[in-house]
Amino acid sequence: MEKAGESLVSSAICFDAIMRVACYLWKIDPSGEWNYVNVKEKLNKHGGDCKEAYNISKKLNDIAENMESMNLTAWKKKTLEALQKTYDDVKLNTSRYHWSVWNEGKVEGVKKAIEDAMDRLEIAARKFDLSHAAVDKAKKKLSDASRRVEETNNSLLASANGKMFCEVVGQLSRSNEKLRAAGKKLTDATQSALDAVTISKRVQAEVVIADELIKEVGVWLRGHNLALVHKLSGTHDVAKASNAMSTSVHAASKAVSIVNEIEQKMKTERELIKFVETQLANMSAVTGASISDVEFDVCSSRVSEILKKESSEVIRSIAKFNTALLTRLNATLHQIDEEADAIKQKLSDISEKVHEANSRVHSASLLEKQATENVREAIVGVLSAVVPKLCATVGELRALRDRSVAFNVHAVRAEANISEWVARTDGAAKESDGFADSSGSVEGAFATAGKRLEVLKRVLHRADEQRDKVVGELAGYMAVLENSNGASELNKTLR
Repeated sequence: MEKAGESLVSSAICFDAIMRVACYLWKIDPSGEWNYVNVKEKLNKHGGDCKEAYNISKKLNDIAENMESMNLTAWKKKTLEALQKTYDDVKLNTSRYHWSVWNEGKVEGVKKAIEDAMDRLEIAARKFDLSHAAVDKAKKKLSDASRRVEETNNSLLASANGKMFCEVVGQLSRSNEKLRAAGKKLTDATQSALDAVTISKRVQAEVVIADELIKEVGVWLRGHNLALVHKLSGTHDVAKASNAMSTSVHAASKAVSIVNEIEQKMKTERELIKFVETQLANMSAVTGASISDVEFDVCSSRVSEILKKESSEVIRSIAKFNTALLTRLNATLHQIDEEADAIKQKLSDISEKVHEANSRVHSASLLEKQATENVREAIVGVLSAVVPKLCATVGELRALRDRSVAFNVHAVRAEANISEWVARTDGAAKESDGFADSSGSVEGAFATAGKRLEVLKRVLHRADEQRDKVVGELAGYMAVLENSNGASELNKTLR
C-alpha cells in the first residue's frame, strides 16, 4: 500500500508537469488537483489542432485504454517505446514544436517519471495481489468458520426443535388416548341413558296399567256393594310409583340430551386432533418419525439418529421448524386434554344420574308389583268372605233346579193323565146316556186342572230364567276368583 501511495504521488507530479506545459501552450489555469481523468479531458479539449501523427496524448491515451488487458511490465515497455518514438519524430522536426517539447532533459524526466511510477505501481500491484490473496484466504477461512458456525447453530436448533417436535408428538399420543377413553365412556353413557329411557317408559306404562286396575277394582267393589266389606289397599303405593317414574323418565331424558351435547363437543375435539395430526405429519416427513401413537422417548431416539446420519439439508430443514406453530399445537393439545377431562367428569355425573334413575325405576317397579299384589289380595279377601254365601246360594239354586226338573216331570205326567181321563170320559159318555149328563162337569174340572198346570209351567220357566241369570253372574265372579282357594269350591258346587 505504501508503494501504491508513492506511485500516486509520482503520477500527481507528472500530471502537474503536463498541466504546466498545457498552461504555457493554451493559457490553461494550472492550479488544482490533477489526475488522469481531468488531465485527459483538458488535453482532449485543447489538443484538437495537433496533427494526428504527432498527437502524443492520443497515442498514450490509446495505450492506456489497453492497460487492463496487459500486464504492467508490457504496458510500461509499450508506453516508453511510444514516448521515445514520438520524441524521435519531434527531434526530426524541431522547427514545428516548441523547444520545451523536444528538450532532451524534459523527455528523460518524463520517461524517468513514468518508469518510477510504473515500478512503484508494479510493486503496489504485487503487494495488492498478495493482499488480495490474503483477503481471499481470510474470506475463505471466514466462510468456513461461518459455515461451521451455521452448521453448529443448525445442529443446536435442530436438536432443540426435534425435542420440541417430539414433545408435541408425545402429547398428541396422550391426548389421543384421553379422547379415545372419553369416546368409549361416551358410548357407554349414551347406551345406558337410552336404556334407562326405554326401561323408565316401560315401567311407567306398567304403573299406569296398575293404577287403572286399582280404579277398576274399586269401581267393581262399589258396584257390588263390597267396598265396605274390605278396604282396598295399594293406591298409595301406585301414587308413589307414578311420581318416581315421572322423575325417572325426566332424568333419563335429560341425560340423553346432555349426552347428545357432549357428542357434538367430542366431534369438535376430534377435528382439532385431526388438524394437529396434519400439521405434525408435514413435519414428520422431514424427521422420518411417525406421529401414530409414538411416545416421546421413541420419537427423540429417531430424531437423534437423523441428526447423526442425515445431510446438512435435513438438519437445516429441522432447524427451520415453525416453533411458534409447535407451541400453538402443544397448547391446543393441552386444551383438548382439559376438555377430555371435563367430558369424563360430565359423563361420570350422567352415569350417577342414570344409576339414580334406574334405582327409581327399580323402586317404582317394586311398588307397582306390591300394589298389584295388594289389589289381588284385596279381591281375594273380599271374595273369600263372599264365597260361603255364594256356595249356599248355589246350593239353593241347585235344589230349586232339582225341584223344577221333578215338577216338570210331574207336570208332563199330569198332562198325560188329564188327556187320558178326558178321553175316557168322552168314551163313557158315548156308551151311557146317563153318564152324558155329568160329562160336562167332569170336562170342566179337567180343563181347570190343565190351566192351572200351564200357569205353574210358566212360573217354573220364569224361575229357570232367574236362576240362569244368577248362574251367569256367579260365572263372572268365578273369573275373578280363578286364582283363589274359593274358585275350586264354587266350581265344584256349580257342577
